[in-house]
Amino acid sequence: MNDTDFKKLKELIKEEIRSVKDIVEVIKKKVDNQELHIHVTTENVRTVKEQQSVMNDKLHSHSASLVNIESKLDSYADSYKINKHNIVRLDTRLTTVEDELNIETPADLKVPHFADQPS
Repeated sequence: MNDTDFKKLKELIKEEIRSVKDIVEVIKKKVDNQELHIHVTTENVRTVKEQQSVMNDKLHSHSASLVNIESKLDSYADSYKINKHNIVRLDTRLTTVEDELNIETPADLKVPHFADQPS
């Protein structure tokens, strides 16, 4: 191998290396772009997880309140049924006494009938 062959080979290698460097630079830019995308996505996911955690905490605290409200509503419904039954019984007794004594009850003092309403 003489000096000219060596120079030709050196130039050929430089050209190939230059093209490989260009390709590597393009790949590096694409990888950097993907890394930036991944970083942004990771930050977005982290933010969503934090917000979800806050919402879960609020939901958990509201759940206890809802259970409390449901139990109170159930007890009110039970009380309503019992009171309705007692009002009907009392109205029946009072109506019987009024009928026997021929007492005319004013309309505004009459007990509404629950029979027409669903329980």
